[in-house]
Amino acid sequence: MTHRNPKLRESTRGRVFEIVAILFTAAGKFVLGDLLGQNLFYVVFACAFWIAYVMLRHRGDATVLARWGFNRHGISSGVRMVAPAFVLIVGFIVFGLATGRSVVTWNTAILMAVYPVWGTIQQFMLVALFADNLSALSRERVSERGAILLAAIVFALIHLPVLPLVGATFVLGLITTTVFFRTRSLWVPGVFHGWYATIFYAFVLGEDPLGTFISRAIGL
Repeated sequence: MTHRNPKLRESTRGRVFEIVAILFTAAGKFVLGDLLGQNLFYVVFACAFWIAYVMLRHRGDATVLARWGFNRHGISSGVRMVAPAFVLIVGFIVFGLATGRSVVTWNTAILMAVYPVWGTIQQFMLVALFADNLSALSRERVSERGAILLAAIVFALIHLPVLPLVGATFVLGLITTTVFFRTRSLWVPGVFHGWYATIFYAFVLGEDPLGTFISRAIGL
């Protein structure tokens, strides 16, 4: 009779739980955000849940933060990796100015400052929990490239039915998941996500998501 390592068994259960919880979080986006129009409530709830989860896990395992990328290791190399992708952000700005679609308000500046927080939480779910757990649970039968592609596809599908947003998030998922696997740092993907999304909304979609969230939250 073989006896499985209890720590390994516990780790496996934890990784499965995290993937399931991510799927429920994604479902919440469609229900609360898309169907009920409560995007701000959804963002606040998702942030509160996952921040509480990180704090709880950290109490039981002090090393988990490093595994998830919450450390300074890899930041400089991550910046170098993501730097060429800023050409996409410049392209969004040029497109918005050339087509007259851009909507730039004080909310845009606010989002540039605060969206990286939400971007980091999304990247935590996407790359540190979904992609990394998928690779670990499959015992690397899913290659790194496969995990990157699957993460990007899932991230894009979550943003249906807005097709430009689907395309933009697919590309974003490819970039950030690659950076995470190469550097094991979450900070650079999170900050890049926040700036990329803010500029895309303002200059390509011509939307002010912060204003829309607040208006719906107060019933205007």
